[in-house]
Amino acid sequence: MTDTAPLRVVEISSIQALVEDLTASFAADDHLWFRGQARAHWTLLPSLARRGGLDMETELLSEFKRDGTHLIERADVRGGDLSEWDWMFLMQHYRVPTRLMDWTESPLAAAFFALDETDVAETDDDACIWVLKPQELNRLGKLDVTQPWSVPLCGENDDANMYLPSQINVGGRHLEPMAVSAIRRFDRIRAQSGVFTVIHRDAKPLEEIPELGLVKYVIPLAHKPLVGAQLRRLGVHSALMYPDLEHLGRRVSALVT
Repeated sequence: MTDTAPLRVVEISSIQALVEDLTASFAADDHLWFRGQARAHWTLLPSLARRGGLDMETELLSEFKRDGTHLIERADVRGGDLSEWDWMFLMQHYRVPTRLMDWTESPLAAAFFALDETDVAETDDDACIWVLKPQELNRLGKLDVTQPWSVPLCGENDDANMYLPSQINVGGRHLEPMAVSAIRRFDRIRAQSGVFTVIHRDAKPLEEIPELGLVKYVIPLAHKPLVGAQLRRLGVHSALMYPDLEHLGRRVSALVT
């Protein structure tokens, strides 16, 4: 187990400030994951746990598969029949609560999602970008790490498969959260450089695990317009993060105004 490291919170006013602090705070070969959240006070807990539905996951999956199977041909799916993990990732991207939590290997993608208020009902507030070392999370779960950049690939790793809905209750196990990667069969996962954390049976926010050494970059409300303008200048926009005709149409239509 690693030594306890307190949560570090840093305010940033620009993309430059984010990059400068990342460069100063982490080694060049550190493998980092990022998560943007539209509200800085939100916890690092999957949607299914936040909504108290951990005991409903199998039923939600069945309901989604029942009416979703005939719609698959319209989705951005590549590579044959869907596995149980594929269905989980598909549910996650279509806003069904799951045990998964989205992360990205791109700090710019995380900044985009930190500023995305599409589904935010609350009044304007600070946003944030979390930084996680995925191997630290997996070491806490006593998972062997073969390479400094390696995390389990869902569907190809027995340790990861114990987090599937069909396996959660087998043997009465209580496992630590895990950092996992996915076969990127969906356009959105590829575009967003998507990776994931997944919880088992215990709903504990990641920020309550001090050994993780998480870093939280807060984007104050007053600086969000500048950060957004910088992202657009760098070519990071909704049509890039969501590669479909709907978002492309929105971007082109915005050129008229």
